[in-house]
Amino acid sequence: MKQVFYYDQTSKQLTRIGIVSDTADLPANATFVQPQAGLLDPLTWTGTDWVGVSQAEWENNQPAPVSVTPTAEQQLLMQQEQDISQLKQLVMDQETKIATLSKGSAE
Repeated sequence: MKQVFYYDQTSKQLTRIGIVSDTADLPANATFVQPQAGLLDPLTWTGTDWVGVSQAEWENNQPAPVSVTPTAEQQLLMQQEQDISQLKQLVMDQETKIATLSKGSAE
């Protein structure tokens, strides 16, 4: 079995990697030449080897970061969760004070 690297006939860019038997015929849009490590996508077949794009071009091809702003409903929910947390803390503090006062009146 051999690893095969398929590329687009027009753009010559790597499209997929496959496995074929040792006796299989190689399609016109494929090669057994493995891309060198460290190349940046997209990889392009030159006819003899693979080339990648520059670091700057690769960075320009990356999608812009998406800024996620919570909806009004999500903001309300977050505020309610915070309020509930504060109320729980207040209840625990009051329980502690009640227990302290109860001990004092029992003596």
